Amino acid sequence: MLLRYLTLLFFLPTPGAAAERPVPVDLELAFLVDASGSIDAEGTELQRRGYADALRHPRILNAITSGYLGRIAVAFIEFAADGCTRSMPTPSLA
Repeated sequence: MLLRYLTLLFFLPTPGAAAERPVPVDLELAFLVDASGSIDAEGTELQRRGYADALRHPRILNAITSGYLGRIAVAFIEFAADGCTRSMPTPSLA
């Protein structure tokens, strides 16, 4: 069953292309991780793992797929110091 849900993970096009052709979703969700010096590497990894584990939980997967459209958009954002940025594709869970 988990494999079925994991196969429903799609990556949206780049931000420029996504603006041309938006994908409707039930929910836009942003996960934020503190990757600054105030949190050690172990704490940062714990946050990452916690979000990933939550998205794999059967109750969460059931909630995602039972929405009107059956999918959500997820943004994963790590923040640190000024000028430290890295962009990642935005996944959509369907």
